[in-house]
Amino acid sequence: MTAEIEQDLNSRIRTLISLWRTTKSTDTLSAKEVKTVGNALLSLQRGLTGDRLLAGTGYMDDDAFLGAYLLYYWPVSYMQTTLAASCNPRAFHASGQGTIRILDIGSGPGPASAALADYLPRILPDMHGAEFTLVDSSRSALELAAKILKSCTVCGKTPQVNTHNANLERPEGIEFCSGMYDIILMSHALNELWKNDKNKLVKRHAFLENAAEHLSPSGILFVVEPALLETSRSLLAVRDMLCSQGFSISAPCTGCAPCSHACPALAAGPSHTCHAEIPWHPVEPVASLAKTAGLDRDSVKMSFFIAQKNHAEMAEPQNTDSLNIQKDVITARVVSEGMLNKSGRIRFLLCNGQSRFAFSAKNGDAGAKSAGFFNLRRYDLVEVSMPELRGTKESPAYGFTAETKLRIVSRIS
Repeated sequence: MTAEIEQDLNSRIRTLISLWRTTKSTDTLSAKEVKTVGNALLSLQRGLTGDRLLAGTGYMDDDAFLGAYLLYYWPVSYMQTTLAASCNPRAFHASGQGTIRILDIGSGPGPASAALADYLPRILPDMHGAEFTLVDSSRSALELAAKILKSCTVCGKTPQVNTHNANLERPEGIEFCSGMYDIILMSHALNELWKNDKNKLVKRHAFLENAAEHLSPSGILFVVEPALLETSRSLLAVRDMLCSQGFSISAPCTGCAPCSHACPALAAGPSHTCHAEIPWHPVEPVASLAKTAGLDRDSVKMSFFIAQKNHAEMAEPQNTDSLNIQKDVITARVVSEGMLNKSGRIRFLLCNGQSRFAFSAKNGDAGAKSAGFFNLRRYDLVEVSMPELRGTKESPAYGFTAETKLRIVSRIS
């Protein structure tokens, strides 16, 4: 899957470089250009993921920051959106006929919309085209987004693109919306709304609930956020609020359609979060810019959810009795990296949508190694048969033994 995504992304990157330059020369950046953009990237990165002083500001209207975003964060956001969507392609099937209407709120220069424009035709055989409505506070970003989206075809057609300049924190932020949408998308935008407001979570929930009024009967709400601790936990809190209002979670949660449980990550303590991490050897110019700015970019990380209004049939297929001691079968998602404990065991945290629990094996265990235990990744959906109960029924933990079977049901890759 990653190779196919990168093939589409490389085509988009040629457009990004052409749009960024005042004159065209080649499809790659010169050493001088890499240094110039890399310096701006470092400042942008500190402002978005360090002190976060730039989050929610008009950084897209700064030429240097917009260039750094286009050539670094745009490809990364494209990858995040596509990989998150691939966590459960079935969630998109119900709206996959005819022309798909997509509302991209806080679109910036359109990386998330471009990702869906390239990905959805791969999984929706009855899709005939796409219509995008992009909303952002930056006119410059919207103009670039429209050019980028119109540079490639969707199902053999040039997509229709509508743009709206709006301040999303104002009541009229999305009042211009008319009709219904098959997909309402927010990528790295929700966390920038009301960021200094003590009631920010309540306001974000109300904003999403209001936006969801524009969903078609089988439409989905698709929200992607950074994998930072605060932004991830804030997203989970908003997710819980939506679930309390009758929304179902189709991805990444298991056992949550219809959703009736608060997110176990929040209950586990303030240091716990939930995010995907997929290994990645970045394409150019992302790799060179990351090196110049001194940034680690060996994986794609994101927090996300795909939600619907009471559409349980769109949930990922799984064992409905996902944690049953008598049946000795666990179906759950891996939500941590492997951790070595004091007793010499490698431990992963699993989540079945109702609770988090440990699954461990003795470091170097031959059976666990053969089954792929030590190569598990965050967000792998796994089925474990005949595990050893190491905790209690009230507070379970499980171990890998000679009788244990492990199967990776699905993996984002």
